[in-house]
Amino acid sequence: YINSVTMNSLYTVYDETSIRYFTGMIALTRLNGSTFYINPDHIWTVEATPDTVVTMLNGERLLIIETCEKVSQLFMAYKMSIHKQKNTD
Repeated sequence: YINSVTMNSLYTVYDETSIRYFTGMIALTRLNGSTFYINPDHIWTVEATPDTVVTMLNGERLLIIETCEKVSQLFMAYKMSIHKQKNTD
């Protein structure tokens, strides 16, 4: 798996126990299998309807294949990475 690889010198990609995120972004997968990245601070709600629907602060709704629990794990990993960076600065 990828372990701290710099892309375009703007973002760092991590893959730790299948939790992938750009610094400042998390990776999600559309129903068609394509991956996209969002800023998790812009998530308003995550619902299982039964497909997982992420509603963003601007009202945009995204259908994804990840479960609500997986989105929660990604969000927590993102937040932990921020706190980890603050403590090392």
